[in-house]
Amino acid sequence: IIFAVVGSIGSGLLHKQINAAGKVLTKAMEALKANKRLFMVAFGVKIVWGGYFGLWIASLIRMAFSQQVGTNAESGACELQPGLPIDAFYVVWLVAYYWSMYFFQNINLCVLTVQVGGWYFGEPNSSGFWAKALQWSLTKLAGGNAICAAIMGATSYLKNLVD
Repeated sequence: IIFAVVGSIGSGLLHKQINAAGKVLTKAMEALKANKRLFMVAFGVKIVWGGYFGLWIASLIRMAFSQQVGTNAESGACELQPGLPIDAFYVVWLVAYYWSMYFFQNINLCVLTVQVGGWYFGEPNSSGFWAKALQWSLTKLAGGNAICAAIMGATSYLKNLVD
C-alpha cells in the first residue's frame, strides 16, 4: 500500500516529465517502424560479432589446453608442460574481447543514428542511409570507432573491478 501511495504521489508530481518521455518514446517507435531494415542490419552485425566471439572462445580454450613435451629440470624425466605462457596472453585476449565487443556495438550505434536522423529530418532518399552509415563505420569512421571502443572497453573493465 505504501508503494502505491508513494507511486501515485510521484506520478502526480512528475506528470510533465512522464508525458515528455512518452512523446519521445512514441517518436522512437515511429522511427523504428519506418526503418525496418535497421533490425536486419543490427542483427547482421551481431551475427558477425557472434562469429568473432566463437573464434575468440575457441582460441582461449586452445591456449589453455596447449601442451608440449619437455624435461623436468630436477629429475630429467619427460613430462607435459604448458605450451603457451597463459599469463602473458590473458591480458591480450581480454583486451581483444572488450575492444571488439564495443567496436561492433558502435557500428550498430552509427548505423542507427544516421538512418533515424535522416528519417527524422525528412532527408530525401533516407531509406538507404543505413548502407552508407555501415560503410562509414567500417572505413572513414573506423579509427574514431576503435578509439571510442578502447575507452569504453577499458572503463567497463575497470567498472567491473570496482563492482
